[in-house]
Amino acid sequence: MRGKARLVFAILLVVTAMSIFATSDALPQTVASHFGGNNLANGWMSRDGYVVFMLCFALGVPLFLVLTIGGLPRAMPRLVNLPNREYWLSGERQKESLDYLLEHAYRLGSVTLLFALGVHLLVLDANAAQPPRLASGLLVGLMALFFAALGLWALALMRRFRKP
Repeated sequence: MRGKARLVFAILLVVTAMSIFATSDALPQTVASHFGGNNLANGWMSRDGYVVFMLCFALGVPLFLVLTIGGLPRAMPRLVNLPNREYWLSGERQKESLDYLLEHAYRLGSVTLLFALGVHLLVLDANAAQPPRLASGLLVGLMALFFAALGLWALALMRRFRKP
């Protein structure tokens, strides 16, 4: 079904924004936002500053990825860097290839939204402890899932645009 990735991305965009807003009141006025090797906080921000930063990061990065990977090639197809570019962007295949890139960009955006939301939830949890302490095992697990998803995303891209 075409457009499914876009719908999932749009839903996750709204859910992420709403989740950050809905949970921000649970944060202290001064939020532990950076953690050292011992998992203890060593950097702080105001709650409002944190919420603005997290919204910009959590929503901005995925939107930027979708725009650059999915949207920019439509505006400037000559700048697209794909494996076997000449074949996949030739006249009769260009629209289908660019449509795939857009859908695939939405998938990457969705994975990035989930990662950012996960980071926010870890920061929320860390700030519930006294002193604030990051669950580094959960962060490592979240990062491993994100990088595995990123690898699968790249593999799917290379597979889709492999040599004919």
